[in-house]
Amino acid sequence: MVPIPVPCTSLSYESHIQDEFEEEEEEEINLVTPDSDVSSVDALSIPEGFDVVNVIRDLKVGNAMTKLQEESNNAVEELLTNHIDAVNSFCSEEFECLQGMMEEQSLNIDDADPQPVHADKISRFYKLCHQHQTSSEFKARKQICTELLAAPRDRDKQQKQAMVKSVGGYCIAKARLKHRKRLTNYCFKLGDSEQQQSNEAKCMLKIIDTLAVNESILQTSTQYPESLIETAFRQYQTRGLTNITDKVFQFFISTCDKCLHLLVDENLNIHGQNLFEKCNASISKDMDLFNVFLTSIQTITQDDFMKDDSVVGLLGEMVMISSCSELLFQELSEKFLLVMVNQYRKDFLMNLSVQKKMAHRKQIQVGSQSKGNVKKAGLKIEF
Repeated sequence: MVPIPVPCTSLSYESHIQDEFEEEEEEEINLVTPDSDVSSVDALSIPEGFDVVNVIRDLKVGNAMTKLQEESNNAVEELLTNHIDAVNSFCSEEFECLQGMMEEQSLNIDDADPQPVHADKISRFYKLCHQHQTSSEFKARKQICTELLAAPRDRDKQQKQAMVKSVGGYCIAKARLKHRKRLTNYCFKLGDSEQQQSNEAKCMLKIIDTLAVNESILQTSTQYPESLIETAFRQYQTRGLTNITDKVFQFFISTCDKCLHLLVDENLNIHGQNLFEKCNASISKDMDLFNVFLTSIQTITQDDFMKDDSVVGLLGEMVMISSCSELLFQELSEKFLLVMVNQYRKDFLMNLSVQKKMAHRKQIQVGSQSKGNVKKAGLKIEF
C-alpha cells in the first residue's frame, strides 16, 4: 500500500467559477423534507385584500321580495356553507393565471412606485384575458363550480319553459280570435258553403276551448308550476292571458325542440329566404309531433259533437273533428314557428353585427400596425 503524503490531504485551490445552482437553489433545497413532494408546485395565494367570503356575501339581497331573489340567496348560502373550498381553489387558479399574464407582459404594478403602462401592453393583456376566458381550460374550471349548484341551471331551464308556455298561450289565443271572427261572419248566412264554414268554425272553437284552462285550476293541478311564472308576470289586471293545459304544454315543448333543430345556420345557407316554408313543411309532416297534439285533445267527449241520430250525420261530424284537428295542428305549429323564426332572425342579425364590429376593429388594428412599421422604416407616406 502506497502511503499518501500529508501535504496532499490538505491541498486546496481557488476557482473563479461560481456555482449558480448553489447560489440560486440553496434555499429551495433546504426546504425539501423526506415527506415533501418535489414535483408539486405551490399555488398562488389569494391577495389579502380579496376576501372571497365577503365578495360572495355581498351578492345576497337584503329583503328578498321575489322568488328569484330567494333562490339567489339560497345559492349564496349553499356556496358559503358547503362549497367555499372549491370557490377558493377556483379563485386561486384564476389569480395565478392573471399573475402569469402580467409577468409575461412585464406589468408588475408597484404601489410604492407606480409607472405608466404602454397601450400595447394593455391591449395584449386584454387579448390574453379574453383568450383565457374563452379557453377550454377555463370553461372546465367554471363548469366544476357550476355543477356544485343545480339551482341556477334549473332556474334558467324553468324560465325558458315558461317562455314556451307563454308563447303557446299566445298562439291559442290568436287561433281562437281568428275562428271566432270566422263564426261571426258566416253563422247567419244561408248558403251551403257559408254554413260549412260556420260549422267548421264551431268545431275549431270547441277543440280550442279544450286546450285552455282556467288559471286558478291550473295553479292547483299542474305538474309544472315553474312554467306559470312568465304568464303570471305578463298578466294585467284583467288576467286575460290564455293558460294552457299540461298536455298542450308538452306539445309546444316538442314543437320548440323541432324548431331548434331546423333553425340552424346550415339550413339558412341552403334555403335562404325560403327557410320558413321549408321548416313549416317539415313540421306539418311530422307524425310524431301530430300524435303528441292528438293526445292533448283526447279530453273531448263525444256528446259535445255527436248530437245527430243519423249515421250520415255521425260520420260527417267524425270527419269534421278529424279534419279540424289536423288543420288546427298545422295552424298552431305555423304560428309557433313564426315566433321562433323572428327570434332566430333577431339573434342572427345581432351576432352578425358583432362579427362585423370585430372584423372592423381588427382591420383598423392591422392598418395602424402597418403604418407604424412603415414609419419605423423611415418611409414617407403621401396621401
